[in-house]
Amino acid sequence: MTWAIVIYANWAVTLFVVPPWLGDSSVATYVLLGVFRLISFLGLFSHLRAVISNPGAVPPGARPTDPELGERQCRRCQAFKPERAHHCSICQRCIIKMDHHCPWVNNCVGLSNHKFFLLFLLYVCTLCAFAVVLVAGRVLACATAPKQASGTVDPGKGIPSTSSSRPAVCHVDAGSAIAVVMLVTLAFLFGIFTLCMMCDQYPALQDGMTMIDRYQARDRAGADSASIRRQRRSPGAALAEVFGGRASDGFQLHWLLPTAVRYPDPEAIAGYSMRTRGRRLAPKGAPVGGRLGAGPAGIDSDGEAEAMEDDAAGTDTDSDMFHNRRRF
Repeated sequence: MTWAIVIYANWAVTLFVVPPWLGDSSVATYVLLGVFRLISFLGLFSHLRAVISNPGAVPPGARPTDPELGERQCRRCQAFKPERAHHCSICQRCIIKMDHHCPWVNNCVGLSNHKFFLLFLLYVCTLCAFAVVLVAGRVLACATAPKQASGTVDPGKGIPSTSSSRPAVCHVDAGSAIAVVMLVTLAFLFGIFTLCMMCDQYPALQDGMTMIDRYQARDRAGADSASIRRQRRSPGAALAEVFGGRASDGFQLHWLLPTAVRYPDPEAIAGYSMRTRGRRLAPKGAPVGGRLGAGPAGIDSDGEAEAMEDDAAGTDTDSDMFHNRRRF
């Protein structure tokens, strides 16, 4: 449905909004349509990556980075469960930094695909706003355009007379009007929905606490306050966890692109060791994310780290508690 709405928006804008307003071959038409299609591509590609990417499942045989700290087990997976992981009762696996299970992408939103999910929301919301602005631009052009005068001759009196007609930008047939009204309606509904979801995600970008973490912190009433405090991050570190890189580097251009997330120290982020029998499971600085089962021990054929899969941050009521309250 998401793809169908975006494709429809491109069709309506291309046929009924921009060319009738600015002309079929003007530079402004090419620029506006090009920007509109670029935003559409980035939004759809981000959605695709959020759907097909491993959200951050703890791989089989994972072990803690520091064996002296002990090995916490997930009661459902019967496997090692890092501190920042949550068990998803829908996917039946444990996800590092799981935020929620999203039916919109038919996948969990976790450490490895949170960036793609946020970019999807950002670009779709921007696209909806852009579509409304383009329609408003054409309506404004129609409202402010001077009427065209046309000369006629009265056949009875032979006296020239003048009449006015609507400018070309105002000419709209019934089919075009219906298409534009549908475009504006979908843009408003979809835009408001994605904007609300972005606002809902904002706290996670402030301190790195996922929605499940926040529900746990509220319901446990401080029972695991020490663990919760350890999971909080500064705004810079929280953004770096979602979009990759170091907190000290600040904003980077790749944050706006649906590219693989790379971390300076994947083990510190994931909470489990990427070595087995003396062999490192992923090279230092490798991207956390990729194709499941694309290579041995969760590594793809290029030697990049596979996306991680792991369980909850304390109890196995994690995602059950969350799913009963909220579904996206």
